[in-house]
Amino acid sequence: MAAHAVKESNGKAVAVSDDEILQAQKFLAQQTGLLVEPAAAANLAGYRKLKSKGMIPGSKTRVLLMMTGNGLKDVESLNNWNPVPAARTAAIWKKEKERNI
Repeated sequence: MAAHAVKESNGKAVAVSDDEILQAQKFLAQQTGLLVEPAAAANLAGYRKLKSKGMIPGSKTRVLLMMTGNGLKDVESLNNWNPVPAARTAAIWKKEKERNI
């Protein structure tokens, strides 16, 4: 159905890598405050690829990217670009503080 809709509308489709999707997810979270799941970030990754190849014309072209999936649906993917901070004991914090003085 999606391929048919692309053809019917004279649209474009492009394949993107997992890394491109995660970079788009990270960009959305850091630059816009939108925490979306990777599937929702895939359209931004595709847009970026098409734009970089000159397949989306100048600034007068209107593009709609729908972001519908919450990033909390796939928390594990967030660890790819947002690692969990390491836990430290009070003793370790004290040693680190003493070394920095």
